[in-house]
Amino acid sequence: MENNNLDAATTVDSTEQFQQLEHENHTLRNENDQLKDENTHLMEVVRQYQKMLFGQSSEKTKYAAEEQNGDQISLFNEAEVESNPKAEEPKTLVGGHSRKPKRTHGEMAKDLLVEEIVHTLPEADRICPKCGDTLNLIGQTKVRDELIFEPAKYYIKRHMQESYICGCCGKDTAKDAEQPDIAAQTIVRAPAPKPVLPNSMVSASLLSYVLYAKYALALPLYRLEQDFKNNGFSMPRVTLANWVIRSAEMYLEPIWEALRAATLEESVIQADETRVQVLKEKGRKATQKSYMWVFCSGEFSTRPAVLYMYSPSRAGENAKAFLGEYNKYLIVDGYDGYNGLKAERCGCVAHLRRRFKDAMPEGTVLYEPAKEPPWRLKSEDNLKERYESKKEIIEDLKSHPIKSAVGFFLCNELFDLERAGKDDIEERIKIRRECASVLLEVFWSWLDSVNPGKGTALSRAVNYALNERKYLVKFLESPIVPVSNNRCENSVRPFCVGRRNWLFSATPKGAKSSAIVYSIIESAKSNNLKPYHYLNWLFEILSQADRIDSDLVASVLPWSESIPADCKLPNSAN
Repeated sequence: MENNNLDAATTVDSTEQFQQLEHENHTLRNENDQLKDENTHLMEVVRQYQKMLFGQSSEKTKYAAEEQNGDQISLFNEAEVESNPKAEEPKTLVGGHSRKPKRTHGEMAKDLLVEEIVHTLPEADRICPKCGDTLNLIGQTKVRDELIFEPAKYYIKRHMQESYICGCCGKDTAKDAEQPDIAAQTIVRAPAPKPVLPNSMVSASLLSYVLYAKYALALPLYRLEQDFKNNGFSMPRVTLANWVIRSAEMYLEPIWEALRAATLEESVIQADETRVQVLKEKGRKATQKSYMWVFCSGEFSTRPAVLYMYSPSRAGENAKAFLGEYNKYLIVDGYDGYNGLKAERCGCVAHLRRRFKDAMPEGTVLYEPAKEPPWRLKSEDNLKERYESKKEIIEDLKSHPIKSAVGFFLCNELFDLERAGKDDIEERIKIRRECASVLLEVFWSWLDSVNPGKGTALSRAVNYALNERKYLVKFLESPIVPVSNNRCENSVRPFCVGRRNWLFSATPKGAKSSAIVYSIIESAKSNNLKPYHYLNWLFEILSQADRIDSDLVASVLPWSESIPADCKLPNSAN
């Protein structure tokens, strides 16, 4: 009996010990998983900082799998790094054999003016070296083409006004007495054009160059000041700054307002914002961040416009101040400041793709499924076996160990579908209905199976997708809604490049003027205009007008038919 009791006690003790060990084991596993997640998160943080300091910022597919070595290309050895003496020129297959393509030097510079230099034999040398008879011209042979650069030339155009006096007025006293409105001497002056800026010697061409250099080429005014000195004349940067602000206020702001009105008539608007520092702003410290907001017409608009708007804050009220009661489609990122608007908010797949890309471990190989996914467009040349069902591809996606690579792949697939229907709205509708919708079904089903560690980059990507889901699928409602906000982000980029060079604006007035000039230049570029030539034409037209009314402004907008041909890029330019 005692033995039985001992056995029972021993069994109880063993069970308790086993349960205790199992509990400890479970606890240790949880702690180990937590430590793994924390370690992964810390490694991601370190990698992100390394990328911010040393890496490239593009999430384009061709860069995603490249290993970052932390070395930046130096200004001085860029040519050495980029050159490759062994690189062959591309070839084109023609009639069973290969040859160099016709896109040679002449093709690349086909829109430039051509000045022919004909090399002739002097009369005395036109003697046959064999028989001594006279040589006769039979034709010309092209030797080569040279691209010529002529440095900027600055000179003074002095406007002289001739004056004319009446030879009769003031001579006949009796006649003059009968006509008291006639002056003793009548002087008439020849008409002269108005100055571009009152009490200023700046011309339309020089003003256009200053704006183009500062806002299209991102050259700070102090560099322009130095460049002018190097070319033989002195123009202080304070004068250049005054030209910028006065021209923006007098001529460009009415165009900005007209572009805004036209944009608000669009069915789709895209918006984004980026920081800017303004030093002297009332009631705020110089170190506080201000923001430049960017609004542009939709990607498929026939009247492209880009509008910059300065604001001291990132509050959603700024977007409302620009958009007002606009209630159509608005393409934005996940920023909550856009939530209070009446517009129909749409998401951005590019932002989602970027998050999956950031979550990919260093050296990750781009994911490619074993078979052809069901949403890919069929091709006669494609002999790859296709998945029989969505369920089959979902299981394949789930089995891949690197979830971030799968998410990145699916986002890229959607962009590939969009490119296929970019130029044909009917084709775009068909592709979205038959292909993109299937891809999204697969994406959401796969996403439900992803369980990322808390606080990791992958969890941020997954949470972004889930939080933005209703916005990310909005593009399926209309063929004119793009899948991403890339058009607007590309419009932000020129401002960010300039910001690196000039760092800050001194005053809100300067920031507002910069926003206006950026708007005109980027809108011109969006309409395939040459920014400098367009600005020059604008200032020549507007400066001579008695008043700048709505009809005049409408006639000079970037899509106006009255814009001269020399302001436009050739239609065939790529």
